[in-house]
Formats: sequence, C-alpha cells, structure tokens
Amino acid sequence: MLELGLRYGIPLQASGPAAMPYVRVADDHSFRKQQALCAAATQNGLYLHPHHNWYLSLSHTQSDIAQTLEATEVAFVALKAEYG
Repeated sequence: MLELGLRYGIPLQASGPAAMPYVRVADDHSFRKQQALCAAATQNGLYLHPHHNWYLSLSHTQSDIAQTLEATEVAFVALKAEYG
C-alpha cells in the first residue's frame, strides 16, 4: 500500500505494530486527504478507518490482500483527481 501511494504521488506514513498498523496520508495535518482516501476505499468495498489502527490477521487470504490493494489503487486515483 505504501508503494502504491508513492506510485500515485501520495506518500503514506505507517506506524504501530505490523498486525495493527495505522496508515495515513503523510503531511496531511487537516486529515482531509486521509478522510477522502478512506471514503473512496469504502466506496469500493474496503473499509479503512481514517483515524484508527487497522487490523490484519492470518484469516486474511492472498485474495483478500489483492482485493485490498485493488480498492486502494482506485482510492488513490480518486484522491489524485480531487487533490492533484
């Protein structure tokens, strides 16, 4: 996801343990871009909480991860269109 963000010119920052990272748009002190990114992801079937850690587990399959990255990429396109 971090690599995808860079590909679209939207650097992300990740913190927290690997199993429950908090990923956000870097240098977005107003959280507007973060909220727009999470809203766009949700519109594509991926719920990302804009202000809280996300949770991963071994129950997530490779297919789940692929779907997550696809929805995230669509969200990056939307964010790029909105904020440049």
